[in-house]
Amino acid sequence: MTKITHVIFDFDGTIADSFHVFIDVARELFDIDEALTDEFVEELRGLRRDEVMERLDITRLQALWSYRKGRRLFTERIDEVNVFEGMADVLDVLHDSYTLGVLTDNDQDVVTDFLANHDLPVFAFVMESSVFQSKTWSLQEVIRREGVEPEQVVYVGDQITDIESAHRAGCEAIGVDWGYNTGALLQSADPERLVSSPDELPSVIQSL
Repeated sequence: MTKITHVIFDFDGTIADSFHVFIDVARELFDIDEALTDEFVEELRGLRRDEVMERLDITRLQALWSYRKGRRLFTERIDEVNVFEGMADVLDVLHDSYTLGVLTDNDQDVVTDFLANHDLPVFAFVMESSVFQSKTWSLQEVIRREGVEPEQVVYVGDQITDIESAHRAGCEAIGVDWGYNTGALLQSADPERLVSSPDELPSVIQSL
C-alpha cells in the first residue's frame, strides 16, 4: 500500500457551501425563471455538468461567453458563502499528517482570501484550474511540482468530474456527498471512498 502524503481539496461544494450562490448567479446570467426550490436544487445535484446546462437551457457557448461575468458576480457574493460545518476542525487534524492543497475552478485569489478570512491557514498551496484547463492536467502539474507519485495523492471533491479527473491523473479519489452532486451520481464514477460527513475524512484517508 502506498502511503498518502498529499490531500488535495476541491473548493466549491467541498470546503465552501456555495451551491446556492452558483444557482442564483446562473439565474441572473441566463434569465432562468425556475424557482430555487429544494426539489429543483436536488434535481440539479443529480445531474452531470452538461446535463445541468441542458436543464437550465444554457448552451456551452453561452457559458463560455458568460464565464468572466459569472466569476465577478460570484465574487461579489462571496460573503454569503460559509465553510461546511465540521470541515475546519477536520482540516486542522489532517494538516498534522498530510500536505494539504486546494485545486479549484474558482478564482485563486478569491479562494485564498476566503480561506484567510475563515482562519484556515492549513493549505500549502491554492491552484486554479480554469474552464480552459482540465483538472486532470492541473493534478498532474501538482504531482510534478510536489515531486510525488500519483498514488501518494488523493483528491477530495463533490462532483463526478472531480472523481474522473483524479483517476485520469492516476490519483485516488474521495467523493463527498454534501456538495454539488449527489452521492448516487458520485458513486457511478467509482471513487475509492464516498463520505457523508467531514469527520469521516481522517480515517478514510488513513485507510487508503
